[in-house]
Amino acid sequence: MSPSIPPDTHDRELDRKRLKEACQDFESCLTRIILKSMGDSIMRAEEPDQARETYETMFRETLAGELSRHTTGGVADLLYHKLSPLIPDTPRTDTPPPEGPVPVK
Repeated sequence: MSPSIPPDTHDRELDRKRLKEACQDFESCLTRIILKSMGDSIMRAEEPDQARETYETMFRETLAGELSRHTTGGVADLLYHKLSPLIPDTPRTDTPPPEGPVPVK
């Protein structure tokens, strides 16, 4: 932790970074599903062999990850802008959540 940054600011920035990564991962999963669906809709003369299918799966996963990290205005940005105001301004405590059922108000 940098001495020039107050601890609570560091926690908020870390939380924002983690939220952004989670939003990008979510968008990547959605993009991967779309790309798989598109690939499955292609009519082929024969079934692809195992090596080609593995390659295509790896290609779709990589492409989906890159698209979610390098595009703007996508699902990841929308989720981040909707969820980032929920990051508290107070520092996190490292106490674990209470065990058992949580009372409903």
